[in-house]
Amino acid sequence: LYSSAASDVYKRQTTACAKTGVACARMANFDYAGGNGQIDEITAPAVNLSTVASPVLTFQVAYTYWTVPYQYSDTLEVLVSTNCGITWTRVYQKFGSNLQTGTPLSSGTVAWVPTASEWRMETVSLLPYQSATSLMVRFRSITDYEDNLYLDDINIMNSTGISTSGLSSFINLFPNPSTGIFNLNIALDVKKDLNVRVVNTLGQTVQQFADLNSIGGTYMLDLNAEANGVY
Repeated sequence: LYSSAASDVYKRQTTACAKTGVACARMANFDYAGGNGQIDEITAPAVNLSTVASPVLTFQVAYTYWTVPYQYSDTLEVLVSTNCGITWTRVYQKFGSNLQTGTPLSSGTVAWVPTASEWRMETVSLLPYQSATSLMVRFRSITDYEDNLYLDDINIMNSTGISTSGLSSFINLFPNPSTGIFNLNIALDVKKDLNVRVVNTLGQTVQQFADLNSIGGTYMLDLNAEANGVY
């Protein structure tokens, strides 16, 4: 990965933790001395997606924030470019409780380091860019001087899902078919109220949830308790 910012001090590899292996990328918001709103970026080399049927970006993230005396949050964004970085489009943004993977902190003078269970895999659909022969992916951290943010296991792969009739390019469901666990990825261009409902062939609701004022993300649908069939 390439990195770009006024200084590389606040984004470095660390061996203090990792989801897999012995190291990961760290955005050191805990130590930031440049003021709120400073931006650090990590940019991956361009990749050719034209031979990938249903491309998705997956990565592991670990983050938490402070709650005393104020509750602020750093922000993680993912942006993509198809013109060598001249323009960028945001495909992912999370902060606060939507971004956190560890329990928010109320005191302490030492930067947070996640345990093995305090990571979460995020999946971002790249289906709108499936024809891109040179796609660049950029991770952007906007500091609010809260706590460290960690990234690991960054991959671009085929979702292996089959085409889903009636769903727009903003939605990707995989694996489909599944043995019980589905990943539903939604990437909207503007914030909206999301309401997701899973129904069986009789029209009965078997699962539902809402995510208000959101641009989406990856949601796990667990149908292991339901009978085999079409939903």
